Amino acid sequence: GSVALIGSLPMAAFVGGAVYGAVYLAFVVALVAATAGLARSADGAGGIANVELILLPIAALAPALEPWSPSALVGAPTAIADGDSPAEFVRAAGVTLAASAALLWVSTRLLERREV
Repeated sequence: GSVALIGSLPMAAFVGGAVYGAVYLAFVVALVAATAGLARSADGAGGIANVELILLPIAALAPALEPWSPSALVGAPTAIADGDSPAEFVRAAGVTLAASAALLWVSTRLLERREV
């Protein structure tokens, strides 16, 4: 199936790309959780999160910020499959994990103050 379409993919590249993809997905979940604590509705939380997720890659257009941006992890699976080293994304993964932890902490503080 997929080997005919894209060729073979080394297991290490597949796992590395999948891990970076999972780290980014966890960041998005943490971001949405934090925006849910700020917004009064699901639409508001989704809107705020979407705006932030659109602005984040725009900010990463600065060459000095790009290797540190969580947005760099979006293309990591493809870049690693194309031969880039997984080590190129370690900085972005570190920032993303730290930001995710901070966002989850903020979201718990914001959501515990809400009325049920």
